[in-house]
Amino acid sequence: MELRALLAAPALPARTADPDAALVAAAREEPQAFLALYDRYFDRVLGYVRLRIRDESTCEDVVSTVFTTALEQIRRFRGDGTFAGWLFQIARNAVRDVQRRPAAVPLPAEGTVSDPDVEERLLAYERVAHLRTLIRLLKPEQQHLLALR
Repeated sequence: MELRALLAAPALPARTADPDAALVAAAREEPQAFLALYDRYFDRVLGYVRLRIRDESTCEDVVSTVFTTALEQIRRFRGDGTFAGWLFQIARNAVRDVQRRPAAVPLPAEGTVSDPDVEERLLAYERVAHLRTLIRLLKPEQQHLLALR
């Protein structure tokens, strides 16, 4: 009876092919071909990193690290999942590495608080810091999903 139930069960849909498979194969043969993958995913990876890290220069460094690592490790990509999933796992790990380091918070220079632009930026910084504090209260998986969104 159990066998009949298994045979009667609807088949699982076939796994869709990775849309980046041809680009990955080309990048394995010729590293210059990796530029197509870089162009395709740069904005998405940068957006993901920006949601997790507040410092713009650190974001740029992390994104650079992500793509450098991906290019260096492209031969180790087995193709079990999608290239995008593999790339975002590299990004997730790079963000975690940065978040583990102690953060340096720049303070406004003395005597510059009277400038209205500085006051507005300081208030905006405080709002962002509060939001980041609230996000850190979420479980790590929820933080990751929010950043991916």
